[in-house]
Amino acid sequence: MINLICKIRFLIKGHLIWCPLLFLVFGCVSPVKSHEEYNLAQGAYRAAQEGEAKRYAPKVFYQAKKYLRRAQRAFKARDYDKATSFFQKSRYYSEKAENISRLKQFKQGEMAP
Repeated sequence: MINLICKIRFLIKGHLIWCPLLFLVFGCVSPVKSHEEYNLAQGAYRAAQEGEAKRYAPKVFYQAKKYLRRAQRAFKARDYDKATSFFQKSRYYSEKAENISRLKQFKQGEMAP
């Protein structure tokens, strides 16, 4: 009986030390990189929208929109690695669509350099 009580005390002492420590180490981890990528991808997408990429570069703009939606779904599901990857792809296609759009507008004389 005394041996059982000693084992229980040992387990309680061990858990009282490790549980809060593990909570601090693993419980407070936040998806900082994903939030940053989320903001960058959204900003690039908005810039592409304002640059009329939907009109001048519809295929590339559609790719950006598709990856942004996938990233948002993954982010909501807390799959941050996948979300970060999709946000990066969305940002790439958004910037590409915006550049194509601005170049076509410049060539048509609708926009000053």
